[in-house]
Amino acid sequence: MFQAQEPCVFKPRSALGVLLYLAVLTGPDLSTTVRWLAQEPGIPTAAVQKGIDRTFQERKSSTGYAIYYNGSLVDWGSKRQTMVTLSSTESEYVAMAREVQEYIGLMMVLKDLGIKIGEIVALVDNQGAQYLAEGKGVTQRSRHIDTKYHWLGEKVASGDVRVC
Repeated sequence: MFQAQEPCVFKPRSALGVLLYLAVLTGPDLSTTVRWLAQEPGIPTAAVQKGIDRTFQERKSSTGYAIYYNGSLVDWGSKRQTMVTLSSTESEYVAMAREVQEYIGLMMVLKDLGIKIGEIVALVDNQGAQYLAEGKGVTQRSRHIDTKYHWLGEKVASGDVRVC
């Protein structure tokens, strides 16, 4: 015979545990949010509960970059992407395009100051994104990527940017 069960009660520590587990498996995109949510000691507030709920619903990736010149860090940034990407390849490709865009802007400033600039090397840890930038990976599964990011492929083809 069917017995009624108690209604599910929100357990914030369990939810944070799940988010922490996912952050370890998937990378830094989720880590920042989980770290912020886990800072609230004791009984979580309504804001923390809302943050946890939004984290489970969030579909946007984080973009992070670091620009080095002669071995020194000269610029860096990290922010949430403004669009929802459908794959990690698309997310990395968008991030790489934005990073190279920042680097080109910095190069223009350094060039105006008379500082010699070497080649732009974009390091990416996603083979699919690397293949897309090199023009090797455009397939049915990547045709949906917004054309405003494909200028990166032109820069790679012209030799202005090297991807590795």
